[in-house]
Amino acid sequence: MKLESTLPGRSGYLHVGPILDVLLLLLIFFLLNSNVIFRSGISVDPPLSHSVLESMAAADIIAISAGENPRIIWNDEEVDLEGVRTRIERLGEGANAQVVIRGDKKAHLDLVVEIANAAQRAGVDVALSTSLAPSP
Repeated sequence: MKLESTLPGRSGYLHVGPILDVLLLLLIFFLLNSNVIFRSGISVDPPLSHSVLESMAAADIIAISAGENPRIIWNDEEVDLEGVRTRIERLGEGANAQVVIRGDKKAHLDLVVEIANAAQRAGVDVALSTSLAPSP
């Protein structure tokens, strides 16, 4: 003899709700803890400033280290000064090109200015990256 249950049928998707809650919380956690600007592979100690500019999300980042032989990093790739010039010229051919220069506060100022001038001659928008100074 076959017995049949008199209990109402349960939906099989009841366990999906808590799993989706955990996944959404993890997604929000990682989005809020991510950096807006990607950092290059070298350590740069930028100068302090009280001014704040808008974010340049689509900009290429040029990091310049301090020292006797400064390193220049374009996004994540090390290049020399001539490589920076050619990339800036190629970048200037497009529309709305932007560059953020992350120079160390002890970097040679003439190198930073030379790169900024090359970008401006090519029609590229230039921003200098700084750290926010504490308010007096």
